Amino acid sequence: MNLALIFVLTTLSGFSQGRLDGIDASTAISYSAGADVAVPILIDKRAPVYSEEAYKARYQGKVKLSLIVGADGKPEDLKVVHSAGLGLDERAVEAVSQWRFTPGKKGGHPLRVAAEVEVTFRLRYWRTTHLEFIVPSDASRPLPSPIFFRWNDR
Repeated sequence: MNLALIFVLTTLSGFSQGRLDGIDASTAISYSAGADVAVPILIDKRAPVYSEEAYKARYQGKVKLSLIVGADGKPEDLKVVHSAGLGLDERAVEAVSQWRFTPGKKGGHPLRVAAEVEVTFRLRYWRTTHLEFIVPSDASRPLPSPIFFRWNDR
């Protein structure tokens, strides 16, 4: 198994798929490859979609994933390194698992390259930076509901 190490940072933003009004999802990718390895290039991406739980709670967060870009250009072995919770982890894994890359190459031969992807979920007008539920083992986690503020014009 060839596995290489380099660090390159690419930021992608403004996804057209997966955006809801007032929502942005952006990603940063870093590769780990050797000095004479051509790193993979992202050629097809699916935008992550906000989970209903996180959207209702007006929650923002970052999900960091580790993965291997296979010799066929498909993501393999996806693992959540930093969790955001409220369904955003699952949505990030779901989107990134559908991405396609040109494979990394060394001496013209495709090889597997380690990568990390950070997916940032942002709401434009709401800011909830941390939300944590501590739930007893015999209970289900609560489902947040939207809170609307009404100005009193009296």
